[in-house]
Amino acid sequence: MRVRSVLVFLAFVVLGAPIARADMAADAEKLIGLLEKLAKTVEAAKGNCDKMAKNITKFVDANSAAMKELGAKLDKLTPEEKETLKKNYGERINAVQARIANAAVACKDHPKAQEAFKKLIAK
Repeated sequence: MRVRSVLVFLAFVVLGAPIARADMAADAEKLIGLLEKLAKTVEAAKGNCDKMAKNITKFVDANSAAMKELGAKLDKLTPEEKETLKKNYGERINAVQARIANAAVACKDHPKAQEAFKKLIAK
């Protein structure tokens, strides 16, 4: 699994995330918060691929329930709501994606890091 594929997936989850209408902004903030936490997790490895793999695995273990909960809402947004999310949160998502990509690129061919990113997607 390539790092770029993971980032595309994460953008899809956040920008197309199914957020209950009454709590759309709060849930969007939760998702962005998770992605920002992931960015910090990946950056903390500072190019040490074994550490990055371990950090991502810990992140997934600690946050899988929240990711599943927010991801389960995917089909509940209308196209208009999805567009509103893109408009309101797209810039922040792009920034966090860049942080993740910049930190993760050092480990793009590292098997353990790639396996950890696969676990992230599977959750």
